[in-house]
Amino acid sequence: MFGGHYCVARTNINFIKNDPNEIKTARKLLKEIHAVVQELDGVVMYKPPKWAVHTYHDKTLPATSDLIRKIKQLLDPNNIMNPGQGIGGD
Repeated sequence: MFGGHYCVARTNINFIKNDPNEIKTARKLLKEIHAVVQELDGVVMYKPPKWAVHTYHDKTLPATSDLIRKIKQLLDPNNIMNPGQGIGGD
């Protein structure tokens, strides 16, 4: 990126997808991890679930949310890609 730096960090939790207890535990762990990461400066969520968008609405910079919405509108004016997901999928 012409001397710049770029990083994406993802958290993958392995669990048994047909076990309700495992699903509940995995979701709880992801929410805990998300809460800690959101305390960092300069974090932008990547494909966040609806609960994260609502929970951290006040922590997301308005300019960041506006930019994401504008990009989403340009790329997906009919909202057919991941509808209801993330900041731009309202």
